[in-house]
Amino acid sequence: MPTTAHTLLIPNQVDEVLAAHFAALGVGTIAAYKLWCYRHGLSTALDKTPQERAAEQYRPQPIAQPDGTQVEGPPPQPNFCMKGRSAAKLLNQVDEWHEMLSGAEDVPLKTWAATGLAGFCREEYDAQLQCNLVWTIGELCTSQQLQAEGRIMGHCVFSYTDRCLAGDTSIWSLRALNADAEEALEKRVLTIAVDNRQRAVTQARGKFNMVLNQRERLEKKRRAGSLYVHLLRESARILRLWTDEVGLVQKSA
Repeated sequence: MPTTAHTLLIPNQVDEVLAAHFAALGVGTIAAYKLWCYRHGLSTALDKTPQERAAEQYRPQPIAQPDGTQVEGPPPQPNFCMKGRSAAKLLNQVDEWHEMLSGAEDVPLKTWAATGLAGFCREEYDAQLQCNLVWTIGELCTSQQLQAEGRIMGHCVFSYTDRCLAGDTSIWSLRALNADAEEALEKRVLTIAVDNRQRAVTQARGKFNMVLNQRERLEKKRRAGSLYVHLLRESARILRLWTDEVGLVQKSA
């Protein structure tokens, strides 16, 4: 019986074909590619056909407008289907989607320029969860992004809008993605405030204003869930890696 040989692609190992595909998409690493696929509702697998890769390269991209709106954006989950989805998972996704959208239409859209500070993307194996996690840190540059972050995380980061508009503060969202899951969902873990002039992290808060490296009340831990509590503990290390990379100091946890 004929057999087919498969090449094992280990983390950070990219062949020439895959490297060319990454370049066409504007991503530089396997972790960044998986995150790109996730955010476009695509499979995060690496062993795709030439037709699948071509479809990714010619996929319409959202184009930002001066007023903060976007045109010609792709559907958020074009490959969404019911096959293999349990009712519980589907309802969880619907709840998260509603939570993200809730109230956004009531917030006047205000935008500000990005600071130019580099974000963060890193894939690593989590021994406790027994999966590969993609950790990212990205800047939030609109009032509606702050509103969504605050609603999902259960804190008042939206109150930073005026300081962001003035350029005094920038707000960053630290997130984790299970790169091995078929129905991966990006989890918001930590919201970070940076004093732009002092190049310092002045606050870092988790869900319900949970604080890094401090013992929280049992009630908060129950509300957040054991998975989130584990991610929050790990986020302190990820935050340190990012601040060291970009030259920020941490004045407050």
